[in-house]
Amino acid sequence: MKKWFYIGAIGMILFEVLNVYFIMPMPGSQEMESIDLAYFLHTWRWAFRVGFVLLMIIGAYHAYSSRRWLMLTLLISLFGRRIHVQF
Repeated sequence: MKKWFYIGAIGMILFEVLNVYFIMPMPGSQEMESIDLAYFLHTWRWAFRVGFVLLMIIGAYHAYSSRRWLMLTLLISLFGRRIHVQF
């Protein structure tokens, strides 16, 4: 069951990286015909995110039981960037 957590986490990371890579002018990203794929990823971004989070929820308990620090590190790296603290 813990494999579902790691599949969801790696899928989320790859999705976010590819989502930015196909849109931003990075080396190699503008040379291929990627506008259709970038539009598809942007249009369905919430479906992908919800799907990957559901996979992570399915395997969260077993991943937490076996490798607590790895799981918490992945969660902080994935979702910690979305938390902004204002003073």
